Amino acid sequence: MLTLSETQWSTWLALYGLPLFRVLALLTAAPVFSNRAVPTRVRLALGLAVTLVLAPTLAPLLKPLPLGSWLILPAIVSEILIGVAIGFFLRLIFAAIDLAAAFVGFQMGLSFAVFFSPTSGAQTPVLNEFIGVFATLLFLALDGHLMLILALARSFEWLPPLGVPWAWEAGWAVAVQVPAILFTTAFMIALPVTAALLLTNIALGFLTRTAPQLNIFAIGFPITITIGFLALWAVFPALGEAMQQLFVDGLSWAERFLHALGALPT
Repeated sequence: MLTLSETQWSTWLALYGLPLFRVLALLTAAPVFSNRAVPTRVRLALGLAVTLVLAPTLAPLLKPLPLGSWLILPAIVSEILIGVAIGFFLRLIFAAIDLAAAFVGFQMGLSFAVFFSPTSGAQTPVLNEFIGVFATLLFLALDGHLMLILALARSFEWLPPLGVPWAWEAGWAVAVQVPAILFTTAFMIALPVTAALLLTNIALGFLTRTAPQLNIFAIGFPITITIGFLALWAVFPALGEAMQQLFVDGLSWAERFLHALGALPT
């Protein structure tokens, strides 16, 4: 009969249990992995597989945790918060892309064209869904999912479970700066298309003043939608490069957050 001592159980808890909470929290919060189209069982199996792969590399960094210790619950909460925080930064990147698509769709007059999205479970504008799918495919093509797992592995080196008391104030001070930066980034991504549409609307305004008999609603929507799609087609190569840089920035912000959380030099 197989019997395990308390020391073995505490070692396994530190080696597999605590890292598993961080991995599952990341998969729950990170884009692509947290998609509603990904079944929960697949996400759980992926979390277990990643934990089993990372565990041998984490053994020198971990120390056994007594089963009756009061530190178990705070350690689990810390692991969940760290995993959610890493995925949160990349989710903000996709939120910025979605916001840029909302700017463009509103100017094109496509904000009213919505349909039920199975990935988000809500009504989504068609342009937001199109650019969101493009960003997801680009993220996967650039091996963003692998870079995210690499960032997760490095997070255990910088912030091992039960390693040091985390400096949450310094970490969140870094986190609160990111939304303002991403709002500006979203506006800059949408600027070329919105500028073209603004000029189109100004031209239509002059046309309406000079020829009041024209039905602006009959000719305005087709013109703005056509100009919008042409502008999108023209900026798509640069849009891909901008998204690639955004993904890199998201991972660097996550790294900066982890360094601040562990009071490590950047």
